[in-house]
Amino acid sequence: MLHEFFDGLSDLYTKEHELAAIWLEKPLQTATERTVRIAEGHLVKVENGKLVDCGEPTHKVIGCMGTVTSSSLSFILTDLQTNEPLTLKIK
Repeated sequence: MLHEFFDGLSDLYTKEHELAAIWLEKPLQTATERTVRIAEGHLVKVENGKLVDCGEPTHKVIGCMGTVTSSSLSFILTDLQTNEPLTLKIK
């Protein structure tokens, strides 16, 4: 029983969960605002596999994922031209 308890704690810290938003270290210019909090619905620009300040947006954020400790963070995006999904790991 104690073993199951510790396995559950381990899962809590290592398993990725859906997040309401991801807070960035530096502000990012989205299609509509400059912000450090990126959430579902934001239009962003991805260039060379990284988020960059937005001129013309390339992707829409459809989800945020991460661990409780933020040791792993990623965005689930949709390409605005092709509608293809993209998982962009930022940490």
